[in-house]
Amino acid sequence: GTFMWPNGSKYEGEYSENLRNGEGTQVWSDGSTYTGCFINDMRHGQGCMQWSNIETYEGTFFKDRRHGKGTYKWADGSS
Repeated sequence: GTFMWPNGSKYEGEYSENLRNGEGTQVWSDGSTYTGCFINDMRHGQGCMQWSNIETYEGTFFKDRRHGKGTYKWADGSS
């Protein structure tokens, strides 16, 4: 399914019990994106977050926070 917020943010992906559950992509109004797994409306499991400043994190999320193994790439390309 797809959900659009009034501020321009958008989610496209799987839902269960009216929550983001499964694979999906969240795009925030500032241009930041997350593609990966959601559980109970939170980023949880493997995913890739790219902030509007071009910094990225690819790895594991736990209850909506970066957690465990992953790679963070700064805007200058260093990681």
